[in-house]
Amino acid sequence: MVQKDLDPEFFREFSDSTFDWEYFVAPDGAWIYCSPACERITGYPASRFLEDPLFFRSIVFSDDVPIILRHEARRGREDSLDFRVISASGKLLWFNHVCRDMRDASGMLIGRRASNRDITERKEIEARYQLLNDELEERVAGRTAELRTANDELEAFVYSVSHDLRSPLRGINGYLGILEEEESSELSEKGLETLGKVRESARRMGQLIDDLLEFARIGRVDLEHSVVDMNGLARSVLEEALAGRPGCSAEVAISSLLPVVGDSALLRQVWSNLISNALKFSAGKERPRVEITCAKEGMEIKYRVKDNGAGFDMRYRAKLFHVFQRLHGTHEFEGTGVGLAIVQRVVERHGGSVDAVGKVGEGAEISFSLPDKES
Repeated sequence: MVQKDLDPEFFREFSDSTFDWEYFVAPDGAWIYCSPACERITGYPASRFLEDPLFFRSIVFSDDVPIILRHEARRGREDSLDFRVISASGKLLWFNHVCRDMRDASGMLIGRRASNRDITERKEIEARYQLLNDELEERVAGRTAELRTANDELEAFVYSVSHDLRSPLRGINGYLGILEEEESSELSEKGLETLGKVRESARRMGQLIDDLLEFARIGRVDLEHSVVDMNGLARSVLEEALAGRPGCSAEVAISSLLPVVGDSALLRQVWSNLISNALKFSAGKERPRVEITCAKEGMEIKYRVKDNGAGFDMRYRAKLFHVFQRLHGTHEFEGTGVGLAIVQRVVERHGGSVDAVGKVGEGAEISFSLPDKES
């Protein structure tokens, strides 16, 4: 006998107007009420469930029956779950199921109230997004593997070519030495000048080979992480750079630089290239000045090296960090065009990024950001 508290008319007042499929079950498992939304959503009339309490389980998708059984065993708790039902038309429908116990004033269990919300459309959208995400991840993984292979091949090529170039270069330098030692007295002033130019070209070629080898090495070397004192590192590099430029009159200001976690040896190369460039490009100014600063920006630390030197045209900023891309001729400033490419590679291997701003004749600011792992 159905208790008064479970009178179907009592539940109809709360459920007939909802869009969800709601039903009420007595403690013995008999269905007391099933809302009209049931037939609209599943195609099955409410009478099927009211007449046969086991009918509900028969339309649950077979893979989800264990979920329903575990849920029923947890009676006494208010919880929710997602499961699938095979509709009368054969379509697979997703429902979010929420139920809770109903008790009378004395606390005695008088039944359970359940609500099934149709979430089929949401699940289909999620499935499409998951498929797209899986396809994207697969494509990214494939592309990453291709890029890694291409990068390895390029580094091997650069390494091989650079080594192969050393042999003829040694020969050129050897013959130049013989010519200068044994035949210089027979050469005209023009000939000696030409000899000097050839020797300088050979020197630049040797430096270029060294820079290429270093660029290739950075891509292969394993990072050795430790807490790096960027303040001490930058000042040490500055001392070395000034020692290598006798007569340099640049005013250099270094603010307190925050430490980072990284490879100290590789980060030294970053500072070496940036500080050397700043001193080099500002040398022609009446009062050359270099400023080295840093600031915490979100989860990163940004380091800046600013000079008041030659600067550059912002239209060509993208070329700055590419190998052999120079914005100034070798007759203006020495260098091979590899330094900033090395800076970018080191910084990116640390999970950071580089940037540059400048104006022709007014100076440049090269910056690099690194993750603030210490925080």
